[in-house]
Amino acid sequence: RNTNGLAYLAPLTESLTVRDALTDKLIRVSSGQHPLDIFYGPDAVCAVFEETDGAFMGLVPVQYITQYPMRIFADLVPRPLSDLFPADEPLGVIEPVLSGESTTLAVAVSDADGCFLGAVTRASLLEALVKWHKSSQNLLLNDNQQLSGRLDELNAASSALLKLLAETQDIQSL
Repeated sequence: RNTNGLAYLAPLTESLTVRDALTDKLIRVSSGQHPLDIFYGPDAVCAVFEETDGAFMGLVPVQYITQYPMRIFADLVPRPLSDLFPADEPLGVIEPVLSGESTTLAVAVSDADGCFLGAVTRASLLEALVKWHKSSQNLLLNDNQQLSGRLDELNAASSALLKLLAETQDIQSL
């Protein structure tokens, strides 16, 4: 905000982080589970964890499951394992990875300690960008309304001053 109380375009200058685009359609599964034993929606992504030590193994988007429905999750985890993206990195870091030209459908996200935190899918990335765009539009609209009100006040004050100047002959009385 500036000194007059008008909000500037903070969302436009501050970048979104990877954390802002985490999907809410994440399903945690163990490596030995069979995909047909689990219900999931079309945009879901499964985070696969080792049965013995609980270590994160990788992500399996639903699209992979439909190609090989009879395999267990350990067999569906892509090799080599993908990197974990830090949650506090700018969202622009993963945009190229999930672009239309890429075959990657989801990326894994880690917390500050390097532990699995969640995943970002193409859909959740787009949802985060749309949400950011809408909030930016609302911020601009509010700023424009505040600015318009202040301009109206300034115009009224200028008109009153000009009227006073026109009515006053004596500079001392003015």
